[in-house]
Amino acid sequence: MKFKNTAAAASLLIASIGGMAAPVQLTQSQFATAATSPGFVTRVENFSSFTPMTNLGNSIALNNGTFTGVAAAVSTLNEFCGGNPCLTTAGVTDLRTFSLLPAGTQLWGALVDMVFDFQLTDPIHIEVVGQSGTLALDVVGPMDQFLGFSDSLGLISLSFENQATGNKSNYSFDNVTTAGPRRVSEVPEPASLGLVFAALLAAVAVRRSKSKPS
Repeated sequence: MKFKNTAAAASLLIASIGGMAAPVQLTQSQFATAATSPGFVTRVENFSSFTPMTNLGNSIALNNGTFTGVAAAVSTLNEFCGGNPCLTTAGVTDLRTFSLLPAGTQLWGALVDMVFDFQLTDPIHIEVVGQSGTLALDVVGPMDQFLGFSDSLGLISLSFENQATGNKSNYSFDNVTTAGPRRVSEVPEPASLGLVFAALLAAVAVRRSKSKPS
């Protein structure tokens, strides 16, 4: 399978971020730089095509992969998603896994938010499985923050699990984004990547403003 030279250069950029071919965590700035590299295709699931407050079950087909886990729904409630459509989980103990990503996916990112702001110390265990290995890490209280990952050889799946020992908060995902080199046969998507990442930043700002005490 051949890629354009610009896509190959972008792949080298992703690899250089981690210093070696292995799954790595990216900042939002690093993710945006890599995803907007020439020759890359970016797909965003913003959940706007789903009917709000409908139980979607345990397996959901996204436009850039599949979500499996506990029963989930799309919500637009301010306390869940800051008024934006986002995927909220109904259970609190099972794995949430994003898999069956588009062929050649090297980047995955999303806005992750705790549903209940009063439980900010729930540790979330994350496992990122890529063609080059597995990255495992714990994130405490992923409230209103961007989580991004990359593997220059290709991502396979990403799993999230709440590790709290007592009452556990649910959490939500918004603007799930995947990116990878465009194959020669692929036609560029018309959406502006600049608008995509501007929307990501705006969503974070709106949620933070709504979370401040009145």
